[in-house]
Amino acid sequence: IKRIFSGPEIPDTTNKETRKETIASPPTYGFSFNAQHVFPNDEESLKRYRQSRIHKKNDARWVFPGEKVTIHGFEITDGMVYVGNFMTATPDGGWNIDTPAPCLIRPSLKVASGAPQTNLDLGYWPSYTDLTSNQRLTYLHWLASGKSDTSYPMGYPFLYFYGLERRLIADAPSLAEEASLVAEVERLRRLFGHNGSFVNYSTELLNFIEMKHAVMDIPRVEAWKPDLAVLGDHMSPLLQVKLGLHALRGMPLDVDLAIAGILSLPPHLTGLWPRITTTRTRPEFIELMRHRFTQKFPNGFRLRDKKESRLDLSYRSASQYLSTSIKFDGFDRLPDPAQLTWTKIITLCEGAREDLTAFAKAVGKERE
Repeated sequence: IKRIFSGPEIPDTTNKETRKETIASPPTYGFSFNAQHVFPNDEESLKRYRQSRIHKKNDARWVFPGEKVTIHGFEITDGMVYVGNFMTATPDGGWNIDTPAPCLIRPSLKVASGAPQTNLDLGYWPSYTDLTSNQRLTYLHWLASGKSDTSYPMGYPFLYFYGLERRLIADAPSLAEEASLVAEVERLRRLFGHNGSFVNYSTELLNFIEMKHAVMDIPRVEAWKPDLAVLGDHMSPLLQVKLGLHALRGMPLDVDLAIAGILSLPPHLTGLWPRITTTRTRPEFIELMRHRFTQKFPNGFRLRDKKESRLDLSYRSASQYLSTSIKFDGFDRLPDPAQLTWTKIITLCEGAREDLTAFAKAVGKERE
């Protein structure tokens, strides 16, 4: 302990034989400490420790969309699940490399018989391995019955979603299969859209997939133009990447890109909270913005880069232990448009909204 906290200049006065025996001793259970942690500079013991973490072999397989699989008498006709004895929860390694993936259906585990008990919730971060035999029965019944029954507790759809998430994030499915999996996530969103947590996690997954394609296909991003008529209430990954690229390269924004950016930013950052001018008279508002933008910024609006700004491209998974991030090809970073300065465009928007207020009141609520 003295050597650890005081530095290498203090001589090692421990008994080497005793230390050797302690390191080689089998691990104990409970809140005890392994000597490998006490002597972190002992490379041989650290090597043995790392090797001891890699005992279990991944023998699971992914059941492709449309493929049938039968587990304990339950036939799952449309696949999209992992089945096997073991698959690590952390594909990239780490402390939980020996932990089974939560989504993995392990046929060797006991499943109860009888009717499923649909009142058995699974709690937070469920794992098939940790379910009771009755809960496994209920989950397999939900899968075999079409994965659509909304009367079951949300833990069961989430456990299924973990597998879709794992396949999309950790594996490398073909574009055709990826499209099928994305369609399945969209189907689940329609079924379980009442659950805010599921909507949030599934939105994060779909946005991450779109972002991954965007940063891997920069020419596509450069050719893409926002459609102001169908602009959503949040900034899409494509728009984030395109605005970030313009800021990074010092390229001015054209009128459509600038309007799309300012209307997609969170109101708490811009102060542009929803008003009747942007709901009742949205076409007129956009047209007025086009006119005034062209007058004020004839050469486009330059969104200034900030070196400390960085677009977050990490993925926070619904499933425990799973994590990843997007790597840029040719870029150290990409600025986050939400962290850059939009003051001049905000001022332009405020003026247009103010001038349209009387007209918006006159046209009435029927245009909302």
